[in-house]
Amino acid sequence: MQENQEAPHRIIYSLPHPSFFAQLDGIGGHISHAVGGVSGWHDNGVDIYAVVPVGSPQVFSKWCKETIEVPRNGSRLTWNNSILHTVVNTANIHKVDLVYIRYVGGFAPWLPRLRRLLGSIPLILEVNSLLTQRTPLAYPIDRQALKAGSDVITVSDEQRSTIKRVGGESVFDRTYVMQNAVDHRRFEDS
Repeated sequence: MQENQEAPHRIIYSLPHPSFFAQLDGIGGHISHAVGGVSGWHDNGVDIYAVVPVGSPQVFSKWCKETIEVPRNGSRLTWNNSILHTVVNTANIHKVDLVYIRYVGGFAPWLPRLRRLLGSIPLILEVNSLLTQRTPLAYPIDRQALKAGSDVITVSDEQRSTIKRVGGESVFDRTYVMQNAVDHRRFEDS
């Protein structure tokens, strides 16, 4: 008798910053956070299609079913357009269950368009900080970016309060705190 097993969930994980892996010489909490996210999903049987800038480290890519690296050719505007269409095309090809994207100030204006192009595919937005926190004039951009998320994930109650102030009550009701954690396996003796 054959067991009835469900197909694994399929997600896109995207980091829409052209220098994400090159910042700080490829070392830092931002990369550990990304590695922790994809390794956790992988450990729970999720197929991850990463749409990321060129230079993803092997430790990141090993957890992904496929890593699609978007090269930096031309301006930031051109690159944003490339990553947007790569996410949408990947979502359609692999029939993903959701798109999980990290908020980046330079990509924030593109999030409403991405939301429209994804149709019924949920867009989960991870927010560690907002452009508004450094540039108050960015308020309208951040407000629209937050509204584009089907749900918003953030790292602290304080950041959730900032999201409420910028995005309003409807965004606040869809915002969840997922505090950063450490993968103890990275520190165990081999």
